[in-house]
Amino acid sequence: NVGTLVHAGIAAMSDPKLTRDVDTAMIRRDEIAWRLAIGCDALHAVARDQVTEYIRASEHAGTDVSESDLAELDDQEHRAMLLLHNYVERYGALGYPDFIRSDAIEQTFRVPIPGTDGFLIGTLDRLMQNTETGEWFVGEIKTYKTTPNYETLKMRPQFTAYAWAAQQLLGEPVR
Repeated sequence: NVGTLVHAGIAAMSDPKLTRDVDTAMIRRDEIAWRLAIGCDALHAVARDQVTEYIRASEHAGTDVSESDLAELDDQEHRAMLLLHNYVERYGALGYPDFIRSDAIEQTFRVPIPGTDGFLIGTLDRLMQNTETGEWFVGEIKTYKTTPNYETLKMRPQFTAYAWAAQQLLGEPVR
């Protein structure tokens, strides 16, 4: 789906381990263009994998590959590319200001739930830290057809659960 493709692009271009040798005079715009190209490549690779998986599943089921389904997958990739470009235009290639450090991108966790035999399992889009205050927080990237109300969004159980899980893992408060 479109959200999966956008996630792949954002994760690839905002990877904190992503570096290249650059002239110190290189302007920031060149860095953003370079990271965006990496994000687009990653998005395209995931889209290709989705098409391959669709074809394999069709062959396995003994059904014909639907041209309309392939066209829909192509359209999803196009929409995801537009979203990725808009994301970079609005937030920059990293998606956060320079004083924010993001060491954990797309990190899967499994945290025991106290008093039960169960676990909270999920994948954090980003675990970030404000380098000026030391405060930790969870960054989730969501794609929507229309912009949701922020107050409603921040009350979603996923945000609370992920902040709790990150706090268990770090041993420090996380918001």
